[in-house]
Amino acid sequence: RLARNRSACIGAVFLGLVSVMALVAPWIATHDPLAMSPRQVLRPPSIANPFGTDQFGRDVWSRVVFGGRVSLWLGFISVGIAVTLGGSLGLVAGLYPGRIAGPIEWATEVLLAFPGILLTLAVSAILGPGLVQAMVAVGLSAVPCYVRLVRATTLAVTAEPYIEAARAL
Repeated sequence: RLARNRSACIGAVFLGLVSVMALVAPWIATHDPLAMSPRQVLRPPSIANPFGTDQFGRDVWSRVVFGGRVSLWLGFISVGIAVTLGGSLGLVAGLYPGRIAGPIEWATEVLLAFPGILLTLAVSAILGPGLVQAMVAVGLSAVPCYVRLVRATTLAVTAEPYIEAARAL
């Protein structure tokens, strides 16, 4: 089914392209992404600078290629945080309904009441600036969605007849 979904295929191709570019960034970048050249300020695209230069004379192509590495790390780490915390809390809430699940469900509902970007900004303000803090903030803001998803799936699976039969045995 995934191969027949056009959007999924386009996304997979794009993610693969960005991943390959990030892996081979030192070899395909035309310049040092941090090197400034005052003589090359705001140049249009050319053979030497395929995407042109920025206001500091840095090569935009090189910055995009090396920036892919940071973007991929941010995405993988933040989703890893969200899946680990959200999955664990959702599993606990689904397996142990009652006194344990109540506070988890309440906290999840409170966090879901806030828009995701507002929650991310609030966590970022508490943690301070930095890439690691941004990863944690994005990851923590996605935790409530995973808690709900895993809890619902756990409740659905525990209601299956084969689970009831195993409990009866």
